[in-house]
Amino acid sequence: MVLRFSLILAFFLYLGACSPIHHIRGNLPTDEVLAQIKIGQQTREQVRAILGPPTIQQQFRGDGWYYVGERTKNVAFFLPEIIERKVIFITFDAKDVVQSIDMRDATEETVVTIVERKTPTLGRDPSLFKELFSTFGKIDQGKHTGGYVHSKQETAAGAHNIE
Repeated sequence: MVLRFSLILAFFLYLGACSPIHHIRGNLPTDEVLAQIKIGQQTREQVRAILGPPTIQQQFRGDGWYYVGERTKNVAFFLPEIIERKVIFITFDAKDVVQSIDMRDATEETVVTIVERKTPTLGRDPSLFKELFSTFGKIDQGKHTGGYVHSKQETAAGAHNIE
């Protein structure tokens, strides 16, 4: 009886461990919250009160705020599945009033491929072995003594001759 109960309990714990975990990363406002922002009416501070601080503030070519967020589902050790992804871009005019609202979702994303080429540089390209052992046996005798570096005048004058 105890063994049967233990097996049933282990089975349900196993099933519970595989239940999906939902994550929301970033700022993912609902459509009802976005409907509160009216173009030409709300100010920058009112938008901040409704949506919170922006994910990114535009630095060049205008004054806008980006709100980026995504909802994912992760089951056990598998890669997370993206359920929803939004990028909301809000621009403001010179009086800090909402000028436009642009929203993009995951269907409009652009996949960027990483280039594996390397930029050639001038100079040498030593191997790890050569880099590690390139200074082996190269000791600058006569200039370094006991942690003190002699200047050219001191060496010429013989101020610190150590024998």
